[in-house]
Amino acid sequence: MKLKFTMLSLSKVTVKSNKVKVRHIKHGWLHRWGKAEMGRQRMPKDNPKYLRSVLEDVIYLVRFPLMDNSDYSRKVALAPIRILTADERIELRDYFDIDPDER
Repeated sequence: MKLKFTMLSLSKVTVKSNKVKVRHIKHGWLHRWGKAEMGRQRMPKDNPKYLRSVLEDVIYLVRFPLMDNSDYSRKVALAPIRILTADERIELRDYFDIDPDER
């Protein structure tokens, strides 16, 4: 049986892996891959709706709460093209505002 992997399926496997270090995700490889995929599909690269559709459910596999608060703010919440909805960003901001000992 021949297996066919797409870039999206490989991204899912990578993000699901417990061996992936958080710093790999912090450097925005998923965001960069999504923008590149948008280019391959000839989508406008500055539209978060298209980025979100390209990344599909991979977004839910990213361990955002493990990120450093300042990295989350700079690289996710305030990114020029945001992959999270406003509600998701608020929910994570609320999480980061709680004292780590109380989480």
